[in-house]
Amino acid sequence: MKSFVFVLCCFAVVLADPVQERWNRVHQQCQQSPETYVDDDIFEQLKRGQKPTLPSNFGLHANCMLTKLGLQDNRGNVLLEGIRRAAEVGISDNGKINRTSTMKSFVFVLCCFAVVLADPVQERWNRVHQQCQQSPETYVDDDIFEQLKRGQKPTLPSNFGLHANCMLTKLGLQDNRGNVLPEGIRRAAEVGISDNGKINRIVDDCNVNKNSKEDTALELFGCLGKHRVNIGQL
Repeated sequence: MKSFVFVLCCFAVVLADPVQERWNRVHQQCQQSPETYVDDDIFEQLKRGQKPTLPSNFGLHANCMLTKLGLQDNRGNVLLEGIRRAAEVGISDNGKINRTSTMKSFVFVLCCFAVVLADPVQERWNRVHQQCQQSPETYVDDDIFEQLKRGQKPTLPSNFGLHANCMLTKLGLQDNRGNVLPEGIRRAAEVGISDNGKINRIVDDCNVNKNSKEDTALELFGCLGKHRVNIGQL
C-alpha cells in the first residue's frame, strides 16, 4: 500500500514533465519480469482517476520502478536526494521558478513524506522493537537487525529467539505460550496481498510450532520473509 500511494504521487509529477520518456523506459524494464509484470490497463485506469483492483504484486512493480528512478534504495528506503532531484524539475535553468511545475513537485514531496511518516506497519514494528529492547533478557544490538535487512548473515546472539518471540507476541503472531496465531498471520498477509488463495497458503505454510517458543519465533520470521509478508522487517 505504501508503494501504491507513493507511485500515484509520482504520476502527478512524472506524467507532466519531460522525464516521461524515462518513466516509460523504466516501466517497460519492470514489465519484463513475471514477478513485477502488471497489466498496462491497470495504469491506464489509474491515469483516468479510476480505482482498479490492484494485483498482489503491484507494490513490487512500484518498488522496481522507484528503485530504477533513484527514489528508493535497494532496501526499499526512500532516497531524499532522489525526491529533491525530482522536485528541482520545477526550477528552470535561469533560476526562475516555474510555478506550475514547482507546485506539482511540492505536492510530490509532501506525498512522499506523508507516505514515509504514516506507514503503520513500520511504525508498529519500531514501537514493539523498542519495547523488547528494554529488557536485558531480550535486548539485541540494533546492528544485528541492520545487517539482516541488508541481506547479510550476522552471528546471532543466543537470546535472538527470545527477542523474536517478544516481538511476535506483541505483534499478535504468537500467543503467550509461544504458539503461532494463524489469524495473526492472515491479518499480516492481508496488508499487502489480495489473493485469498495465496494468503491461505501462507497461513498453512507458516503455522508451524517448534519445540520452544524461541524456535517457533525464528521459524515464523523465516517463513514470513520467504513469502515477503512485511510486518516491518523487510
